[in-house]
Amino acid sequence: WEKLGIPFLFLRRPPWDKFAGADDTYAADTIMPDGRVLQISSTHDLGQRFARAFEIIFTDKDGEKKYAWQTCYGPGIWRIVAALISVHGDDRGLILPFEVAPIQVVIIPIYYKEEEAKQTLDKCEWLKEELAKKGVRVHVDTRERTPGWKFNDWELRGVPIRAEIGRKEITEGFVTLFRRDLMKREKVPDSEVVYRVFDLADDILKVLKERAKKFFDSRLVEASSREEVEKALRSGMIVKMPFCGREECAVEMQEATNGGKVRGTALDETDTAEGKTCAWCGQPATQIVYVAKAY
Repeated sequence: WEKLGIPFLFLRRPPWDKFAGADDTYAADTIMPDGRVLQISSTHDLGQRFARAFEIIFTDKDGEKKYAWQTCYGPGIWRIVAALISVHGDDRGLILPFEVAPIQVVIIPIYYKEEEAKQTLDKCEWLKEELAKKGVRVHVDTRERTPGWKFNDWELRGVPIRAEIGRKEITEGFVTLFRRDLMKREKVPDSEVVYRVFDLADDILKVLKERAKKFFDSRLVEASSREEVEKALRSGMIVKMPFCGREECAVEMQEATNGGKVRGTALDETDTAEGKTCAWCGQPATQIVYVAKAY
């Protein structure tokens, strides 16, 4: 969330859905534009079960030999990449946060006469060097293509910031900066352009986070009856509901809703199921869970 702007629920998986042999499994679920959730990372509390099986022993501060407690965890790198593409992208292509973009700034030279080429390219190289000094991953696009073609190509690739340099930028001493997230241009004086790039980098992540969180929150609904659960899942929602805690109920709900699966209980919430009944079967509820269709 802090670096990529991908919102998620961090959930404790139900006992029947935990890693085989683990005491507990915890996972982060985000939601895709089609309403299905995607697990982007998980961690497993292995307790001492594997340590006992493999005789993994340590000596504690009192000199006693004990079996180790273990964990295993892992971010799903390709799942995170898929989420990054799906959560922030639009119909024009990728939109990448500045920090993780392979190319953070692309510079497009714009000239139509050969005698303008050297001066234009010189300023492009100047800007490239100034940005590179500050650690920015920057590229000058000198391909034999029109500026419009290049604009579209880099928008498709999701480069966060584009710098455009043509005759006007040279004669008037500014650089035109374009931000991919809002599809907006602005003129920045040469003396301020490097600082402005870093300002935009921060603001781009802020905008991406706000948009993603707004969509994520719009997909969270509460349900207290079977009908409400079914309707919400058909609409591509994540359903928060009181639940009886029984695997048989979870299986029946998943089959009846064509994939609505109990994802788990949230670790950072204090909601109680006391006095409530399971939204699906009507039996006394023991916990509040999240249910969604998933990849």
